[in-house]
Amino acid sequence: MLGARGLVLGAGMAGLMTAVVLAPSYRNVTIVARDTRPVSCQACKGVPPGRHAHAPLGGGARMLETLFPGLLDVLVGTGIGELR
Repeated sequence: MLGARGLVLGAGMAGLMTAVVLAPSYRNVTIVARDTRPVSCQACKGVPPGRHAHAPLGGGARMLETLFPGLLDVLVGTGIGELR
């Protein structure tokens, strides 16, 4: 274990993945975000391109599945489309 606390600035996809990667090395990982997270599939107001469609390509999808096992099945189940 590296330490007691890890800090991640930003709660977008990169921030969330960073928190998952840090979690095994720190007792607590805190994510600080400027905006509150939307309750449903809405664009965050602080992210201008957030309204555009986004989808991970092959390598990104594999990394997401490694960090968040079962995530791709959940996303496909919500109608996002095929990710594999």
